[in-house]
Amino acid sequence: MTVVLDASAMIDWLLGRLGGEAAADLERPPDEGFVAPTAFRYEVGQYFRHAPHNGELTVEQATAAMEIVADFGIELVDVPVLDAWQHVGRLSWGDAEHIALTLSLDGGVLWTTDARLTRSGVLTENQHRLLV
Repeated sequence: MTVVLDASAMIDWLLGRLGGEAAADLERPPDEGFVAPTAFRYEVGQYFRHAPHNGELTVEQATAAMEIVADFGIELVDVPVLDAWQHVGRLSWGDAEHIALTLSLDGGVLWTTDARLTRSGVLTENQHRLLV
């Protein structure tokens, strides 16, 4: 099983919003490690770039979060544009890249905290895991 890590899951884990089994699973990546589309870096970076301006985090906390992301060892994969384009009708570009990557992998499973993404109907129940 190859795990595609959604930006929402990484952000929620870094902010301490995940507990129990979900948090433990992110702390112990699968043997194959995590993969994510290149949009992942943008989505996570944008979130933590704005967090200090929103008063959610200090600049130091946001920087520490991005250092963890940098050291996490996620393999970033360039998703073909037209593969992602097939899914933008009902999803954001970042979500479309995550879906396209998951569908391109034999046994790929998307880990996310975005319930809307799991309800999009694009992935089967075996192709996603909602982390709570």
